[in-house]
Amino acid sequence: MKQQSRRRSSLVSFANCHGSSAWLIAAALLGCAREQVSLGSGQEVAKSDPLSACGDGVFEGDLTGSDQQRLDSLQGCTEVTGDLQLPGFAGMDLSPLSELRIVRGELHVGSSNPSDWTADGMPSSLAGLEGLEQVNGLTLEHVMATDLSGLAGLQRVARDPLGPHAEGGKVRITNCDLLLDLSGLDSLVSFDALEIAGNAQLESLNGLRVPPTLRSVFLGGGPALKDVSALASLRDVQHLVLQETAIETLDGLQLENAEIVNLTLNDDLTDVESLSSLVSLRTLIVRSNARLRELPELDDVDDISAVSVVDNAELRSVPSIRGGQRSGLLVSALESGEVLVNNGIGFDFFEVGGNPKLTRIAGIGSLPEGRVIVIYENASLTEIDLGPLSALQGLHIVGNAGLTSVQLPQLQRVMELQVRDNPLLSTSAFAGVQSLSGQLSGNLD
Repeated sequence: MKQQSRRRSSLVSFANCHGSSAWLIAAALLGCAREQVSLGSGQEVAKSDPLSACGDGVFEGDLTGSDQQRLDSLQGCTEVTGDLQLPGFAGMDLSPLSELRIVRGELHVGSSNPSDWTADGMPSSLAGLEGLEQVNGLTLEHVMATDLSGLAGLQRVARDPLGPHAEGGKVRITNCDLLLDLSGLDSLVSFDALEIAGNAQLESLNGLRVPPTLRSVFLGGGPALKDVSALASLRDVQHLVLQETAIETLDGLQLENAEIVNLTLNDDLTDVESLSSLVSLRTLIVRSNARLRELPELDDVDDISAVSVVDNAELRSVPSIRGGQRSGLLVSALESGEVLVNNGIGFDFFEVGGNPKLTRIAGIGSLPEGRVIVIYENASLTEIDLGPLSALQGLHIVGNAGLTSVQLPQLQRVMELQVRDNPLLSTSAFAGVQSLSGQLSGNLD
C-alpha cells in the first residue's frame, strides 16, 4: 500500500507541475525531479518537491522551515528522516507539525545568525510540537518562549540508527532568555549530553530528569543559574563543566566517576564539599572562583592525573592527590606549550597559581614519580611539601613572595628545575637534586 500511495503522490505532483497529458508527465520524470527514492522494485521515481504534501506521512531528507508555506507542507507528517530546522520568522505557526512524532536527524529551533535576533525573527512559542516523541539531537537557540511545554511529549534524544548522523543524544539550550527553568521537558527520560548556556533568566534545571550516566554536562554563561539540584541523580559523567554561573553550592551532587570536573568563573560559588563523593577522577580544574575558600580532600580518588587550581582569590587549601597507574594526554601551562604524555606511574600535571590566600601545599602524589609541578604567584604561600616524590620531569616554583620552606625529603631527579623569584626561600634544599637543566635565581640565596 505504501508503494502505491507513494507512486500516486508522485504522479499527482508531476501532473500539477506539467499538466495531465501523458507526454508532459513523461517529460516531468526527467525535468522536475530533485532527488530519487527507491520503491523497492528497482524502479526510481522523482521525490516530491519540499513544498508539496508530506504524502505517506514521511518526509525524506532535510527541511528548513523558513516560511509558513514550508511548515504547512508538513501537515499530517509523522516523521522527518533528516534534520528539521525551524529558524523562526514573524507569525510562525507550528501547528501543522502537530502529528510529527520522529525527527531522525537534528531538531534545531531558532538561529545562530545575529541578523535573525529580532523580536519578529525569534520563535516565541513551541506550541504545535507536543506530539514529538523522539529526535536524534535537540537545539533550542534564541527561542523566546517562557516555557518548554511545547515539547511535553518528547521522550528520547538519542542517536537514531536509521538517521543520517553518526552521533546524537545532545540537548542544547542556549540564549533562551525568557526561560526560568526547564519545565516542559518532564517526559524526557533519555539523553546523554547536556549544554545549557547563556540563558539570561534561567534559575534552575527544574523540569529536567537527569539520567545517572551522561557523556557531558556544560552549564555556562548563566547569570541567574543558582540551583543545580536536578543533577542529584547523576553518578557518572565524562566531562562536567560549570562556568560563569551564579551557583553558590553543589549540595545534592552525588557524583562518583568523572573524567574531568571544571569549575571556572563562578563568582558566587562557596561550597563544593559534595565533590568528596568522587571515587574516580582524572582531571580537576578550579579557576577564578572569587569566593571559594576550600576544596575537599578526595580521599577515595586514587587515579587523578591532573590538578589545576588558579586565580581563586579566597582559596585556603588544595586537595592532596594520589596518582595511579594511568596514562593520558595533557597540555601543560608552561611557556613551551608542551604536550605531556604519561605512560607510567604517578600524575601528569599539578598547577597551583595566583591564589593569594593559600598558605600551604602538601600531599602532592602518594607515589614516587610524577610529571610536572608548577607553583607560582601565591602571595601567602609559606610551605610546600613534596612528600614521597623522588623523580619529576619538571618542577617550577616561581614568584611566591612569602614562601620560606620547600620540603623534598625523597626528591633525587628533576629533568627541568626552575626555582625563581621567591625572595624568602633558601635554595639549599635543592642542593642534592640532579637536573638536566635548571635555573635558581631571585631567591634568598
